[in-house]
Amino acid sequence: MSKSQDNKPRVTQKDIAQVADVSRVTVTYALKDNPCLPLETRERIQRIAREMGYMRDPLFATLARYRSRAPASCHGVIAWLVWESGSSSQSHWRSSPYYLDYFNGATARARHHGYQVEEFQFNADEMSRKRVGGILHARGISSILLCPTAALRTGIGVFPWQNFSSLSFGYTLRDPALHTVASAHFQNVRTAMREIRQRGYHRIGLIISSLTDIRCNRFASSAFIAEQLAVESVVQNQIILPLCYDPEHFPICESNGPYLDLVVNYAQKNQLDAVLTADYQFDWQSAFSEEIDVFGLSLPAPNLHLEGVVEDSFRIGEVAVDQLVAMIQRGEHGIPRTPIGTHIEGIWHGMEDPATVQSAP
Repeated sequence: MSKSQDNKPRVTQKDIAQVADVSRVTVTYALKDNPCLPLETRERIQRIAREMGYMRDPLFATLARYRSRAPASCHGVIAWLVWESGSSSQSHWRSSPYYLDYFNGATARARHHGYQVEEFQFNADEMSRKRVGGILHARGISSILLCPTAALRTGIGVFPWQNFSSLSFGYTLRDPALHTVASAHFQNVRTAMREIRQRGYHRIGLIISSLTDIRCNRFASSAFIAEQLAVESVVQNQIILPLCYDPEHFPICESNGPYLDLVVNYAQKNQLDAVLTADYQFDWQSAFSEEIDVFGLSLPAPNLHLEGVVEDSFRIGEVAVDQLVAMIQRGEHGIPRTPIGTHIEGIWHGMEDPATVQSAP
């Protein structure tokens, strides 16, 4: 770099404001891509900043983040926003061990950052959405963790997202498309199958309800097939298809009945010597002889009866808060142009392994 370039004064936001003929506050919002400004205005100011050679000062950015943590501007509350559809019971998420661990992990990590997590509920009624948005705004709460919805592919509709830094879990939310943190279902299936093969099994089946597979964005069933194709000894006509069943027609609560007949027939038809399943609640000892062993997928915690992949839901909650706090510090609000998904891998748990996954207190 030449001496003249070294001595060139740093371009400031005030300089950009003069060229763009806007206020310095407007420049700040535009560089943070804040949706309170029209897209055309943001893009114009960002283009001017690039042409002028503007670069953020990392020391100033660090100071700004520190100052933003002051109670006067932060208020220290993250909203745990629960969407309650008409068909779901109140606080449906409390009956899920996964969602409880999301919440507990998020709460623990929020305390580390100087925040607390507080639950708020809303529903499809437009007045409910406006009321909750107004309550959050009045209390100075500008950050949201959106709890997974009970219904699949939920569209929330009109809500003042532009006022909030928001992040969701998993794949149940269809609209809006927010940044997400989820379990790495695809990799978890591949990890499980490799562990099972290392134990000497060759004919491995997958049993999963269609609803669970949809909640996993079909990553479980697709990874099951992909992992078989990755094995050189398996040719296409030897691929074992997953058993994706309808839980309404085949309830797993019955030790004898249609579900038991379904899985036994599946195992016999494909001559299985091992089964990978997300149905960890079922009494598998009553289903198969000792010639077929069962392994768990997406276990909520280390299981005394099944080896398998434990979904690290507590860690998912922690990571969600870390990312949300980073969004708060960057001043990132509204629906992102390009949503980013973060996947957290599970942990293989064998019978001989200690409990390595942190569960909810």
